[in-house]
Amino acid sequence: MAVVLALGMTSCGSKAPTAESLMKGIQELDAGKYYQMEVALSAKQENADGSFDIDAKAKVEGAGDIFHLYDTDLSVGMSGFSMDMDIEMWAELDGGDAYLKGNILGQDINWMKSSMGDSSFGPEDIEKIANSIKDADTEKHEFILQKHEKGEDYIVEMVIDGDDISDAFGDAMETMKMDGDSGFNAEDCKAEVRFDEETKDLKTIFIKGEGDEMSFSLEITFLAKNGNKKLEIPKDVIKTAEEAENNPDANNGWSFSLGDDEGGDNHQQPGGEIGNTTTPGNGTYVDTEKYRNDGEAYDEVIDPMAEAVYAADPNLTYLSVSHYTYTGVSRMSYSTSGDDWGGEIVVERYYDQDEYSNPKDSYERQYNFLHEWYETEPVGGGKDQKFAIFATDDYGQKAEIVCYTDEYYLTGEARLYNDGANVKQALNKINDMFATAGIEGVFDASALS
Repeated sequence: MAVVLALGMTSCGSKAPTAESLMKGIQELDAGKYYQMEVALSAKQENADGSFDIDAKAKVEGAGDIFHLYDTDLSVGMSGFSMDMDIEMWAELDGGDAYLKGNILGQDINWMKSSMGDSSFGPEDIEKIANSIKDADTEKHEFILQKHEKGEDYIVEMVIDGDDISDAFGDAMETMKMDGDSGFNAEDCKAEVRFDEETKDLKTIFIKGEGDEMSFSLEITFLAKNGNKKLEIPKDVIKTAEEAENNPDANNGWSFSLGDDEGGDNHQQPGGEIGNTTTPGNGTYVDTEKYRNDGEAYDEVIDPMAEAVYAADPNLTYLSVSHYTYTGVSRMSYSTSGDDWGGEIVVERYYDQDEYSNPKDSYERQYNFLHEWYETEPVGGGKDQKFAIFATDDYGQKAEIVCYTDEYYLTGEARLYNDGANVKQALNKINDMFATAGIEGVFDASALS
């Protein structure tokens, strides 16, 4: 596999560098040789099929087709179900074998074997990200060198086109069972690139973006490049995984799949795999252009709520109801729009709670994500007040709320595009959507200053 990554640069001499000289000096590195990096990712995706959010930190090393993920700290949430994981993975990229072990939901899982699908995230995707930085169109998006203080890194800021980022994250999200269609807009991808003060080597890439269905932040710190270290998957890893493959009782029934394996979109849980619903369950199965209900169960609150919304809103864009019986959660996602605005609410009812699935944990996870994403304090409420409101006037006035009760977890967002729109008006739109769903008094927009 011939892959090149933009990772380092030669010295620019004693003359003070410019943003352009730093960027143009970036050299290419052959990923066929040894590389090592630290990666930190926060991402959230919401669409008609549900929600997925992930916070991850890990070290990655590789050489040629061999890829090693380790020292991970991973938190994953899927439509009301959340879990923390500590995993290690060895893989042979481009359709080879993959091996994973870790601690998942408090259970120690020994080495398991799967295969890497063609769409699995790998070094070529980091190449796309790095090259989108290096090859950014300076006529369209200016490189800006931050004010430099002696003893600090050089920092270049820019806005980059989203195509390469979207393609790379499509593979990453497919690998992690997200949709793969991140829907980025070019103006939404902002990048910050750090260079070593002395060597002018590229040290870190930080990218932040927001699409129609997904928002994310990604930080890549390069630790080693162009090394001669050889990597191979340890023989004891392969042996242990093959023994487990022939033992149906191994690892408490856990299994895993990556990329384009056959069998559909499988989310993992103890005892086997759960795939996409294809037949009705205890409720009514619906699959139309604007309304989808998985029919896996009937929730006495959520299902009637969805039926009322469907009947009441002529401007409904999409309505989805999902029943996660294995985590005790029912979920409705409802989006609507007008001539100059659009919005969505999510209502999750937790009827069977435990330490891994409850409204408070979902609230705190989403609060932490929004707090980091907006890089500011909420304009209303707070983390300890069971609700929080965030706002931005980028690309139109947007307001977003997250809150919870003993039984429910609620989110809502609205963006207004008319001139002079303010946060109160956006919040009133969210309140209107909740009212259509039969939920009154979620918050008081008039209380905002």
